[in-house]
Amino acid sequence: MSIGLEGNMGTDNKIDDMDSNRDNNSEQTSGLIDTRVQETKNEFLSYDFNLSEQHTKVYSLENEFIKSKKNRYHLFTLLVVSFLLVVLSIGFIAHIIMREKERNVVVEIEEFQDTKLQELVFSVDADDNKLNTVKAELEEIKFNKEIKTTELENETNRLKTEISAIEYPEDIRNQKLEKIQQAHQEKQTEIENQFQQAIADKTKKLQEIEAQIADNQSKISKHKQSGWAIQNPEQTLYQLKINALRINYENKIKKLREKHLKEKQDLISTYNPDLKDELTQALLNKKVPQGEPIKTELSANENYLLNTGLVSKSLLQELSQLTQNQQYLIAQLKSIPFHNSPQRALLHLDAMSKAMSGTVDKVTEKLVTQLREKIKNTEKYEHFLAHFTQLSAENGYILDPRNEAQIGIYIDAAYQVKNGDTGLVFRNDDEYIGLIQFFQVDDTLMAKIVELAENKNLQPMDKILLNKMDSK
Repeated sequence: MSIGLEGNMGTDNKIDDMDSNRDNNSEQTSGLIDTRVQETKNEFLSYDFNLSEQHTKVYSLENEFIKSKKNRYHLFTLLVVSFLLVVLSIGFIAHIIMREKERNVVVEIEEFQDTKLQELVFSVDADDNKLNTVKAELEEIKFNKEIKTTELENETNRLKTEISAIEYPEDIRNQKLEKIQQAHQEKQTEIENQFQQAIADKTKKLQEIEAQIADNQSKISKHKQSGWAIQNPEQTLYQLKINALRINYENKIKKLREKHLKEKQDLISTYNPDLKDELTQALLNKKVPQGEPIKTELSANENYLLNTGLVSKSLLQELSQLTQNQQYLIAQLKSIPFHNSPQRALLHLDAMSKAMSGTVDKVTEKLVTQLREKIKNTEKYEHFLAHFTQLSAENGYILDPRNEAQIGIYIDAAYQVKNGDTGLVFRNDDEYIGLIQFFQVDDTLMAKIVELAENKNLQPMDKILLNKMDSK
């Protein structure tokens, strides 16, 4: 707005004020007013201007707005638009990169409007872990069943081999093999019954878990066609680690089982070798004789020897105990499920032990028979000597002088001779042969030479004269 317009407006106001004051005041103040008017004029109207001719300027809001619109800066707008375009471009590029890295659309659980989807995803993970656990348990049960079945097969084959090796009649062998097969079938049924229910329970549980997983995956697929991709990346990584760890331990367990089976087979081969040398094969390939059970009581022949005093009771008991101990150890070894050569060797050892005991019995029987015959003959000779001694009225006779340290003699039973007693030896009635001394070996009276006459030797039927004769 111009200064002239402002001056005019102020001057009019002051003039009005002064006229008003002049009306109110008295004529006394007229001089002062004139003076003031003159000063005002001098101050505000110091230059010439014509009000009538000067154009009054009017303020227009519309015109001022048009002027300001024309003077506005467009650089700021350009910067804002450019910034938005850059941000959008970066976001779009990042989106493309993420899609390339993640073929499946990864969506955070919290972004799902359906809150049950989170439970479905975690339920699938939990069920998958349960599924792997139940599978492992089922494999363990089947493995244990296989071990028991294999052990049963080995034991059945071992028993069949034993029956086939023993020299049984054909009908008896077939009966025994049939019994073994029946026992095998019964034990196989027991094994099936033992593991059948456990396998059925685990299989049913597997089917239930698989059905539950399939149902949950179907529900998840309704939300997203990508299926398993609808989960947290961290959850995916965790699941991958768990699966890798599970597979690793399953492989380790499988290798340990294979190693265990191999070590077991090696151990069986070590302690159950198949000996190939010619003599062993010749012995073991023979049929094993059945043999008679070894008797623990004394036989009649042994009692006869015991009564005759030829064998002591302690000796017979020692022999019987040795035989029983041998049979006991063989029986203990036979209870161990050996295979190959050890199995057949034990069968032959058992048969040999029984055969040896039977052979001893046969030898004893033969010896006793011969002994009985000799005793009968001895009794005949003793009867003859006793009768001849009584007729000749001699104390005794030389029977066998071949061993000078143990001379066989006969002394009339009417006389009692002790160890250390002596007797004179004559041939005919007056031919002195020598001096002998008596001693006992077990229950047999014998003699030895104390002295001999010059150029003399003892001969059968030389007469004995006791130096000390004690009658019984």
